[in-house]
Amino acid sequence: EHFNISRQHIQAQKKHGSMEALKIQPEVAVPAALLSPPPSPPAEGEIRQRKDGQALQPGEFVMWEDTEWPWWPCCCLAPLCCSTIKWTVTNKKMDKQHGCCGNSEDTIDLRRITDLKYRASPIWTLCCCCRGTLVVYAADTTDSEVKINTWGTRQLYYSLKDAWGSAKANVAVETDTEVA
Repeated sequence: EHFNISRQHIQAQKKHGSMEALKIQPEVAVPAALLSPPPSPPAEGEIRQRKDGQALQPGEFVMWEDTEWPWWPCCCLAPLCCSTIKWTVTNKKMDKQHGCCGNSEDTIDLRRITDLKYRASPIWTLCCCCRGTLVVYAADTTDSEVKINTWGTRQLYYSLKDAWGSAKANVAVETDTEVA
């Protein structure tokens, strides 16, 4: 409980001469502003829409969306130089929007991923800042190695590893067999 004595209440007590009989009334403390909780992954069965407005395929859901600000620690200038990178990772693909005003886009199908790696710099690990680099290796000639270097990439690494395993398990292989 929080005890609150208003200035007007004290002046009224002095005026009436009953300062020694001042009673302090407890009041419930109210925070100045309600804090919003951090963003959380979607609840079981909840479908999250993409922030960029693109449609999701049937069975596809958003696992992670974030913006990477290159040129760390001068990243506050990144929006002025059109160098932000927007990532959307679903259970089927990874989309990257980059370039001036996000006019370039790249997509990696999760079935094309050959390996994943997560690295955190010792300085960030000591500070418990949750900043690291996720490296995605893909069987793709244009983007064989993709790096995501931002906050919260460790949880993305675990989620992407699970989705990658599921995507590989669901790949149908066509074979040519003759029936004699």
